[in-house]
Amino acid sequence: IHQTNQKLKQICYISQYRHEFCDSTNPIFSEDSAVQLHAQYCKKSYALLVNWAERNNYTVVVAIANVNEKYFDSEIEFFKSTIDSDSVRFEENHRDKLSSYKHCIESEASVTLDSALGFELLGASEKVLFTGSVDCQFQEKWGVDQNFEEMPEEITLSDYTQVDFDKKLNSLLELSDGS
Repeated sequence: IHQTNQKLKQICYISQYRHEFCDSTNPIFSEDSAVQLHAQYCKKSYALLVNWAERNNYTVVVAIANVNEKYFDSEIEFFKSTIDSDSVRFEENHRDKLSSYKHCIESEASVTLDSALGFELLGASEKVLFTGSVDCQFQEKWGVDQNFEEMPEEITLSDYTQVDFDKKLNSLLELSDGS
């Protein structure tokens, strides 16, 4: 993937959907499980982003996590059941074409809970807002607590409020490219 200087007026939401999120019969799915919290925080951060995008005339490109077509529709429904918006475009994951990377690199910024792709983009000087930084108990249960220890507060969400989200994303977008 080669990086262009031309960014589209869009923010990429890096989906971390797993079909286990919607299977309440699965033994790993309990009210306070890491899986349940992960699903809850994915939906919260997605809703915050869509609300921001609608007010700021941006498109949200959701980089779908699943490569298995069997779960594609359930992943889209997972997000649409949270908030359905004409500002959102869902893009399939074609690993052989590195499509998730392409969508992120073409966007002005990316938003993710705690995906490896988000960390890779950060290392490539792309603008990334991490929303999995809010709940320390979730971080510990999910096993990502060390990922957030040294991260600058400018790229991590402090709480799941629209005010905090807007402030962080707007500040991130104001940075010059490669900052």
